[in-house]
Amino acid sequence: MTFNDIKTLTYVGNTMIINGVEFQIPTTLNSDISAVQYHKGRTVLEEPLMVTADNVKYQYAIDEWVEAKRVSGLPPVVTQEDINVATSNAIQNMLDTKARNFRYDDINSIGKYLGYDNVFRAQCESLGQWAANCWTLAGQIEADVLNKVRPMPTVAEVLAEMPAYV
Repeated sequence: MTFNDIKTLTYVGNTMIINGVEFQIPTTLNSDISAVQYHKGRTVLEEPLMVTADNVKYQYAIDEWVEAKRVSGLPPVVTQEDINVATSNAIQNMLDTKARNFRYDDINSIGKYLGYDNVFRAQCESLGQWAANCWTLAGQIEADVLNKVRPMPTVAEVLAEMPAYV
């Protein structure tokens, strides 16, 4: 794990909190620094002076946190983003598989046959409409989850809700 894999990090004393998961690590933070803060897309800050630090300076602490987590036996933390990515990938795979059933490279390749008269146009328009309906429904499911209208479904449940291609 590196800083590229982290959304948030706080390091105080010998406590390291990464993405909301806290562990005690062997190495205590330098006494001149009260805390280290990091948020994805920003620089590493050393408090209290709010001085920026190079990411590699605290890689040892991340490594110690990873080891503490491994030893604890806790399962990996699955984030909302992880679930969203897995669901999007599954939907994309479903769409690509259907397109391949019609001998297209993937769902995106149907665009080559739209907008002008040809023997593939009707089929590609139908596939494109189906794909649009799937992504529209996926967006509605995500909005409903974020607005607490419904609980977070599994990837399999989302795929089962997708409209059938006819």
